[in-house]
Amino acid sequence: MGTPEFAIPALEKLHKEFGVRCVVTVPDKPKGRGQQLTYSAVKDKAIELGIPVLQPISLKDENFISELKAFQPDIIVVIAFRILPPSVFNLAKLGTFNTCNLIINGNYTPVIQDNSLATPAPKLFREQCKINWEQDARQLCNFINGVSPIPAAWFDWDGKRYKVLRTDYSDSGKAQAGSYFVENNKLHIFCGNGKITILEIQPQDKKPMKIEEFLRGFRGNIKGYI
Repeated sequence: MGTPEFAIPALEKLHKEFGVRCVVTVPDKPKGRGQQLTYSAVKDKAIELGIPVLQPISLKDENFISELKAFQPDIIVVIAFRILPPSVFNLAKLGTFNTCNLIINGNYTPVIQDNSLATPAPKLFREQCKINWEQDARQLCNFINGVSPIPAAWFDWDGKRYKVLRTDYSDSGKAQAGSYFVENNKLHIFCGNGKITILEIQPQDKKPMKIEEFLRGFRGNIKGYI
């Protein structure tokens, strides 16, 4: 499940190693003066690879869930996509994984888990999900995306709590950990090494929203410290 271009290398890698049964992405959208329908980057690649594509308007739609069930997924991999409802998140036989795209690129080769060696993962509590800006950006990105949507990584800012639901990261740039700047409708926060870019956020007592929507109502400084 994914949408943007940076999810494509992961799709190619997974399809080559295991075979992807189905791709779920956003519906086609009208674009430009002619309002011609355009595909997401992930749909374009899925068509090229000959993979069936589902494009639900709502992830809670019963017809979509039935179609997805028909593929009998062992694993669902989510990269830069919407928050999944429990009916979808719990559908795969072996589980659903929110992952930062770069985990499965480069020289990484996915392997099937040996269940005889597997041990239960410890339960994560809310207190353990507080964001530590001193962490390496890549590690923090993986952590944030890995615990989204539940229990979700969080931080306090100006007396309010914010859950971070989706991020990307960059190794470039150096500044005090926890300092931020707003640029190109994105919120960038420096870490111990590199910086993360928040893509989806949930302010206290509000619904989850894309960072662009959050920044439209943001009245704070475009630079500062969290």
